[in-house]
Amino acid sequence: MNSTQRMVLDVWKLATPEDAEYYVAEFNYHVNLAYNEVMGLPPDLPQGEAFAITDSTGEVVGYMGSYMSRDSVHTELALASDDLEAREQANAIIAELKE
Repeated sequence: MNSTQRMVLDVWKLATPEDAEYYVAEFNYHVNLAYNEVMGLPPDLPQGEAFAITDSTGEVVGYMGSYMSRDSVHTELALASDDLEAREQANAIIAELKE
């Protein structure tokens, strides 16, 4: 998903650096990467749909459901999408984390 989008954004920025729509697209790119739906077994009932997990006596001991998880690095990138230096620093951090 993100390598092609990243390439399009990079080319767009080089071609028309003053285009306000670029910054909107850059922000949306990072917001979409920042949030992920995660399946989990939280002890409390999550928002939305979930399955109750019961023990042999029928007592609810937990739930299986999904929740949204936020990646703080991409959230910071979204907020700094008009700040080239901050974006480059955050991209370097992401590259290090992937190694």
